[in-house]
Amino acid sequence: MDRSTLSALNRAIERHNPFIGLATLEEADLWRGNLPDCPSPHRSAMALVQSALADIERGKRICSLVILGEMGTGKTHFLAQVWQKLQLSGEAAFIYIDLQQFQDSTTVRQVLLSAIAQSLTRKGASGFMQWQELASALATHALESLDTQVKELTPELAVRRLRGQPQDRNRHWVDRVAEGFFKQRPDIGDPDVVRAILWTLAPAQAPFARKWLAGRSLAPWKLEELGLPQRQGESRESRAAELLEEILQVLGDWKPLVVAFDRLDGEELDETDEDALEDEWDMRVPVGAMVRLSQSLRALRCTHGTVLLSVMDPETWDRIVQPMLGRMTRHLSDRADPIELPETDETVVRSVIRAWLRKFYHDRKLVPPSPLYPFDDSQLKALAREGSDLHDAIEWCAENFRPVENDPLERVTQAFERSLAQVQDLGEMTEAAVIEALGLGFESLLGTTVEGVEIRGVEQRVSGKSQRRKTIDLKIIGSERGQDVRIGVMVVFDERGQRVGNRLRTLCDFEDFGLTRGVLVRPFQAEIPSSWKAREWISCLEATGGAWLDLSLEAIAPLLALAEIIAQRQEWGLSKSRILSFANGKGLATGNPLIRHLLRPSTPEAIAPNPKQDGPPDSRYSSHQQSSDIER
Repeated sequence: MDRSTLSALNRAIERHNPFIGLATLEEADLWRGNLPDCPSPHRSAMALVQSALADIERGKRICSLVILGEMGTGKTHFLAQVWQKLQLSGEAAFIYIDLQQFQDSTTVRQVLLSAIAQSLTRKGASGFMQWQELASALATHALESLDTQVKELTPELAVRRLRGQPQDRNRHWVDRVAEGFFKQRPDIGDPDVVRAILWTLAPAQAPFARKWLAGRSLAPWKLEELGLPQRQGESRESRAAELLEEILQVLGDWKPLVVAFDRLDGEELDETDEDALEDEWDMRVPVGAMVRLSQSLRALRCTHGTVLLSVMDPETWDRIVQPMLGRMTRHLSDRADPIELPETDETVVRSVIRAWLRKFYHDRKLVPPSPLYPFDDSQLKALAREGSDLHDAIEWCAENFRPVENDPLERVTQAFERSLAQVQDLGEMTEAAVIEALGLGFESLLGTTVEGVEIRGVEQRVSGKSQRRKTIDLKIIGSERGQDVRIGVMVVFDERGQRVGNRLRTLCDFEDFGLTRGVLVRPFQAEIPSSWKAREWISCLEATGGAWLDLSLEAIAPLLALAEIIAQRQEWGLSKSRILSFANGKGLATGNPLIRHLLRPSTPEAIAPNPKQDGPPDSRYSSHQQSSDIER
């Protein structure tokens, strides 16, 4: 990464912190629609919602779902993800209800109506308010009854038309459309509700129409201007009940509805604490509101159904809601068991933070040196190990999101170049160092395909199934053209014939170690005379596609240097994941000839010669060059 790229990244980080204020979502944050799409922790819960919407599409009237999650597992973030998906697809209208609003049992319907009216002011798939999308659908339906040639009236066309006309012409248009709609739907209980919804298309009158639809009072002159009645002699709660029923009917005839209940928070209670137990029963009000809305929706005969989606912590569900409702629990959950969001572990923390950073850089057309930049993997792993939930992790990221003074990849480069120079100057290799270096090389290739072999795992110092306590140095696990591949590797420098023969005999015990082939890694100049028993075991390796591969300092030096900086990573202030990322970027493993030949089955022309009998070793095994046939 060059200096200009680093400078651009740091400028972006200085100017905006995407984590500030979003550790705990408020309702406004949910509607803002700028949260990153992070399916990993919510995959099962989102699949359940999609399944419920499919059931609704097939004719089911009500689907009731409960999603459980401990504090800090992202329950409100999950609802925000549901809303963002619906906003993009337009397949359903979305209502969000904050259950903390329900404190008084005498105002339940007012609060429900207010929450629904407020939710419908949020922008839908068209970029206009859900109220306006509903109004344009009603207008299209009405105008089709007056003129069969009329095309669909989009919110954009309707708003543009009513913005450019005087009030009297708008009043005439609303009267005409409302009349056409009532001809089509004479069963509408309160025609004024439809008239008020149509007025949301007129920018100058929309705020007053929404206020009326929410059950609040308007000045007499404004009511006359809109052609809406002033309700006299009715209590606010009874008026709210009537409006609620009519709005739900119109909504249900328009498209499927998703109603999300949030913030029904219970606490761990001591049964001996009478004050706490008394407070617990205050939750009858919000729970009663949820049941009441479910009953109202079930009583309607709408064209489309509704998904009722409730999120809460397991303690609230187990100790409060279920005992409180008994058989009526079906109003909240008609599935056998609620689904639980996964607890916050290392995988969840990494996936969420990575998703937020991906969106941050994508919006600014920047490419960071690593997906977690300016953080690294070790920092997020430490957060998870310390028991941080998503709230804590996002808060930590907000506090630590700052420019990096030096490019971490530049530090890796400096460390690698220094270590490589030391390895080359020293000019020595040991079996243990080579085994460690090859193991790290293959570890950096996990999930990568090289020489047609997909690397799935690497094990060091592998013991066999028998009780002989024999081990092989490395076991490479992979897949080649759909077949399992398990390659055993022995690194042998020993000059004693019996010792070399014993190591090779162990390597050739394929059944004990579960191998498909074996490879000896040994410098050709460390000859194996034909008189040694070890020569027979080399023939065994060659017969099954294995080989004796030359080991030169030139070929192994980059991997030895890689192992060295990983061992000293704390001194360099680097993480193992960042170092392995550097290795991938430089092709230290994919381009290493020794690693590539380890993965390639031997052919007659690739069989290692006896250096003493057949001349100098094959130079193909000791050059460090990048091949082009690497599949990722």
